[in-house]
Amino acid sequence: MSKALSEIKVPIPDSALCVGTVPAVMIAEKMGYPIVVKMLSGFGGKGVMFASSKQEFTPILDTLQVFKEFILLQKFVESGREDLRCYVVGKEVYAVRRIAGEDDLRSNVSRGGRPRLVDFPEKYKDIVLNSATIAGAELCAVDLIRSDNEALVVEVNFTPGIMVKYFGPRFAKIFLKFIYKRAKEKKMVV
Repeated sequence: MSKALSEIKVPIPDSALCVGTVPAVMIAEKMGYPIVVKMLSGFGGKGVMFASSKQEFTPILDTLQVFKEFILLQKFVESGREDLRCYVVGKEVYAVRRIAGEDDLRSNVSRGGRPRLVDFPEKYKDIVLNSATIAGAELCAVDLIRSDNEALVVEVNFTPGIMVKYFGPRFAKIFLKFIYKRAKEKKMVV
């Protein structure tokens, strides 16, 4: 996904998919620390780790090797411990600012992040919609971080949590209305 996004000029942090420990160490050294290490099977912030040095990265790799996990490495980008979760519903975008909990850099709500509904910054619309299009998704979430006045896509999420605890059925209703409309268009609903 990272390669496809960068090919159409969607800004992303330096990223690499790694299938072995030797290439991962070489790529991390070339990228420079700190780095973000993401398990491809992770979700809700689980499987996302940070390494500030080779000494911190090595035991992470040792553990991931036991599980024979592919990993995604990303250059850590300072973003004020927050991100913008952008829900894509067709051509509409809804935004939630997520702020990391006190003792964590991850802004995932399931990891203690605090969400706040915000107006979607229109200047990011092309980046978000292009990311969803490359992913082949009309219904997804695109996570952005801001660095040096630039928005970077850090993830396209096909199964985003809708944060019912914080926003009630708001997003569930929007998603279901869109799904119903698409099904009706395809004559799947009578």
